[in-house]
Amino acid sequence: MSGARSILTLAAAFAALLPVAFLGQVKTEPRPKLGVPPAESKPSANLRIDTNLVLVPVSVCDPQNRPVTGLEKEHFRVLDDRVEQTITHFSMDDEPVAVGLVFDISGSMGSKLQMSRQAAAEFFRTSNPEDEFFLVEFNDQPKMVVPLTRDVEEIQNQLTWAQS
Repeated sequence: MSGARSILTLAAAFAALLPVAFLGQVKTEPRPKLGVPPAESKPSANLRIDTNLVLVPVSVCDPQNRPVTGLEKEHFRVLDDRVEQTITHFSMDDEPVAVGLVFDISGSMGSKLQMSRQAAAEFFRTSNPEDEFFLVEFNDQPKMVVPLTRDVEEIQNQLTWAQS
């Protein structure tokens, strides 16, 4: 009987200590994923922005209607109801374009052909390196001479040899 008494004593001690054992339990949570902040530490999505910035696009040409380059913000004044405004940001954008040059090589251009070549050369000199061009020559019929290209020299070479 002493064996049964030992088992009963052991069982009574175990039953008395069982609630204390549950107090020592550790709560387990899954590991947070790398690079993702825990849910409770995510910032709230409150954002407020006040701005009075206005974009004023401008193109400047000289009296011969040629584009003027190299301007800075000091060359401009912005007035709003006759009150000068401060220019806080300034940039000069030269966006690439595609341009078709239609060149007249008809008989009537004889003496004007050289001046037309020079005008085209000046136009190409001021162009953006990313601009694209094509050349169509015409007299009685149009003819695509140079398809769309960034190679300005190819077009100028064709213009050099163009005859009216």
